Parts: sequence; structure tokens; C-alpha cells
Amino acid sequence: MGQSLFRSTRLPEQGAPEQDHDRTGLRASQREPMAVYLTYTHEGIPRRHHIVRRTTTLGRHTSNDLAFSNADTSMIVSGKHAEITFDPTQGFLLRDLGSTNGTFHNGVRINAVHLTHGDVIELGHDGPRLTVEITAGPEEFIANSRVVSKLERPTASSRIQKTLRAAPMPPPPPRSLREHLRGRELYLAVGGFFGLALLILLYSRFGYLPDIDQKLANLQRLDSTIAKLENDIRAEATLENKEVKIAALNELIQRRVLIIDTLPIQEKPKVEPIHEQIMAVLRPFGLTNYNIPSVFVERVQYFLDFYATRIRGRTIAAFQRSRRYMPVIEQLFAEKNLPIELAYIAFIESEFVPDAVNPSSKATGMWQFMAPTAREHGLRVDKQLDERTDPVKSTRAARDYLLDLISVFGIDSFMLVLASYNAGDGIIRARLKKIDDPIKCRDFWYLVRMGVLKEETENYIPKFIAANILAKSPTYRDLRGEGDG
Repeated sequence: MGQSLFRSTRLPEQGAPEQDHDRTGLRASQREPMAVYLTYTHEGIPRRHHIVRRTTTLGRHTSNDLAFSNADTSMIVSGKHAEITFDPTQGFLLRDLGSTNGTFHNGVRINAVHLTHGDVIELGHDGPRLTVEITAGPEEFIANSRVVSKLERPTASSRIQKTLRAAPMPPPPPRSLREHLRGRELYLAVGGFFGLALLILLYSRFGYLPDIDQKLANLQRLDSTIAKLENDIRAEATLENKEVKIAALNELIQRRVLIIDTLPIQEKPKVEPIHEQIMAVLRPFGLTNYNIPSVFVERVQYFLDFYATRIRGRTIAAFQRSRRYMPVIEQLFAEKNLPIELAYIAFIESEFVPDAVNPSSKATGMWQFMAPTAREHGLRVDKQLDERTDPVKSTRAARDYLLDLISVFGIDSFMLVLASYNAGDGIIRARLKKIDDPIKCRDFWYLVRMGVLKEETENYIPKFIAANILAKSPTYRDLRGEGDG
């Protein structure tokens, strides 16, 4: 089996003394009672992890508060997989940290969610399972975690912290009707059916509606703050200040997601058609709840207009050529379970021209391979023969190259995969090394906001999204030669 599943402590045996200190330096008398435990079973032995930090990280690396290092889980659990944070007004929040295999809350994959007693956390499907056990309220946790909070390094400047404190926090999960009725059984027994009906009516009228109004007001303020911070990041000159502001922006975006999650369906913000079109392209890559930056939407719309109007004739010709090659692309990609959306890399690279040559870089073929990369993936490139211009062989090589990139970055980081296809995986990995926390900030738009990518690479993903929308949306049937839409 190898090493232990992860670092923690067994449940103390009956009569066994506790150790005097844990890694935070708190004495046992200071630690009890705490607010939350994570319980699990390893090799048939019940175990329990006592949370005493305001931020507890879970993952494969030994730097985590809970480190999963067993060989059986190393392919499931990411280096920095998830974290549990405590906020005095919100309680405990579970957040995924951009993990490859996802974080699951009661069987549902999440980005961020409130935790309650009895919840089950899974780090990836078939990964470690932990049950949440809450034994004290927020006030007790605050009192017992003051020493711990002094040990935590601040992650933002005082001005950004002020911005975060001023921004609306997501509300705690609304109480269920069952919780609201608890302790009122006698009144229900006396009032019978009519009393119950009246209570439900009053609860729905005076319990939910004002709360929804407050949430919508908070959401409007939050959107305004996010837009301002986005502009500040674009105008910021130094990388250090950009990084601080991006950390604040990500926190605000998470708050926005949590607020929206608690709204009834009819009150959720209206999804614009362009947003839904973008999400339709992202879903096959596992991005079902992706927060689309406004600059992303603007760039996608720009390239939709560019392809549909400014180079309309070339776009129509490209889709005509694609009919000849898409059957073989679909077959080869399906053999390795690659999303067919990736076929439209060929639209961006060459407009489906099999013998295209870039006059400056000398990249060649429908997939625009450089000679060294082509040879690495089995293509012959010499004075007698250049297989980069063979539609079938070059497509197989492109498929294998994409699989190599996915093995490095993960399919849920497919934007980094695309950026690497454009710029080279060595370039993107070098850019990630410049980030203080490349595991937590393993995101294409983080690199864009930091300004460390070339403009061509920044535009590559919006072009890819636009190409897929053109290929599927009824709005652009005429470009595909399918008649007026």
C-alpha cells in the first residue's frame, strides 16, 4: 500500500492522553472545544482531523494541512486540491482549488459551497471521503482560533482587504422549512392542516422575499465592485500589485457565485445568448459553472463579428473545406475520446488548408506544426517528404500532441492546453513558474490578467470559442452553407 493515506491523527483510544501541542502550537486546553472535525476511515480504523485554522488545505502535497500521499490516491488528488475556510458571518466554506478531478459535496461537483453537519466531501470520484462533524458554533471557533489567525500570512494589501470587507458576503444557506418548523409541533397539532397552510404562507411571504431583495442588492453592488477591480488590474503596472488585486478579484467572484447559488431560479441573473453560447463550448471540458470574465465575452464577440463580416468570404470557404476533413478528424479524435470541439483548432491555425505554410514561422499543414514538434509526434519532415501536409497523418499527430498537453495540464485546464498549442508548452510552463502559487492559480485568465502572455496567445482561446460558436449556432447557418438562419 505504500505510505499512509494522509497525515492526521487517530481517534484517541479510551484513557489515552492527548498530546500537549499540535502543529499550530495550541495546547489541548486551548483547542477544545473546536467547531468542526473531518472524520474518515483508513484501513478500517476510524480517524478524525481537528480543524483549528481559519483556512485548512487538502491535497496531495505534504505542505497541506491534510496531505493525501497514498499511491492509490496520487492520481486522483491534486497537489492543492481544496480548502475549507471559516468566516465569522458565513461559517465554513469548501472551495475547489482548480483540481483536475474535482471536489464533490454530497455527490455533486462544486466550485464553492457552505458546509453543514453531516456533509460528505470527496476529493475526486473514488477519492478520499471525509464527513463533516460540527460540534460548536462560530463564536466558539472565533474564540479558539485567535492564536492561529496571527500565524497566517496576509494575502493582500490593506487597501484590497478593505475592498473585500466592504463587498457583500454570500448569505448562509437558507433554513429549510423543516428547520423553521422545529419546536412548533404543538402549534401544528392544535392548528391542524389550516394552521400548517397559514404558517407556510407566512414563511414564504415574510421569510424569503425580503431576503431575496437583500441578495439582489448585494449582487448588484458586487458586480459593480468586480467591474471596477477588473479595470484596476488592467491599469496596474507592477506584477506584484496585479497579483494582489487578482487574489481579491477571485475572492469577490467566489462570493458572487455563492450568492447566485442561493437565489431561486426565477431570480437568478438573466443569461445573455452570448454567455450561453460560450458555456455550450466549455461544458464538454467539464467547465459547467465557469465564471466568464467580461473581457472574455468582449473578445469572443469581437472575433464572431470579425469572422462573420470582415473576412466573411474566407470563413465560408473554410467551412466548405472542413466538410472534406471533419469525418476523419471526428474518427481519430473519437478513438482517444477527445472532445470534437478541439477540431476547430484547425480553423484557427489554417482555415482547414492542408498545405498551409506560415511565411514567418514556417509552421506547416492544417495543424500548423513546427518541424521539431511534428517529428516528435511521428511525422516525417525532410527534403524528400513533409507529412505535415498529409491531412490524415497530421491529424493523428495533432491528436497525440493534444493528449500530451492534456496529460500535463488536465482536461479541466483546457485553456492552458490551447495556449500551449499556440505558444508551446515550454512557454506556458515557464509563465506558470513565475506565479507564487501556480497550483492554486493554474488558470488561463490569471495569466492574462498578469499580462505575461503574448497578445496572440491571449486571443487564441476567444478565437477558439468563436470558431465553435460559428460551427454550431443557428445564427451562422449561412456561413456554413446551410441556408439562411
